[in-house]
Amino acid sequence: KKLKSGLATRDSEHVDMDVAEEEHKDPNAVSNGDRDRFEVELEFVQSLANPYYLNFLAQHGYFKDKSFVNYLSYLQYWKQPEYAKFLRYPHCLHFLDLLQHKSFQKELVNVPCAKFVEEQILLQWQYNAHKRLESQHQPPSFKRGNRVKMTHLRRI
Repeated sequence: KKLKSGLATRDSEHVDMDVAEEEHKDPNAVSNGDRDRFEVELEFVQSLANPYYLNFLAQHGYFKDKSFVNYLSYLQYWKQPEYAKFLRYPHCLHFLDLLQHKSFQKELVNVPCAKFVEEQILLQWQYNAHKRLESQHQPPSFKRGNRVKMTHLRRI
């Protein structure tokens, strides 16, 4: 492959490099490298929702590595709505916040800590599921924000 002033030559085929570059100037286009990085960071941030993975990281000394801790700090941009909307496990953002604290990082070495965190997550999910079911079975007039005011009625 030879390059000559904007032309690429390959086995007598000529491609105008300027035309090829113009095809990629779409401002909404995302390069494969950017897409790959997005997917890797999305997967990693969501993995922080797993307390046993956090325990693994703590036991293997990742939180002692300054560059890893800096990476966790960098990932805070996932809290912005334009990124957070892609998260399937939004509670991972809470753990991302907690991981900014040395005390939380140190506690994660202990398996009972990971177990306790997992139990709290499950309890929260159960509570939310119960509340959702409860709100679906209430008559419309008693759902939050739709309460009927009875002050205008008087006893006869």
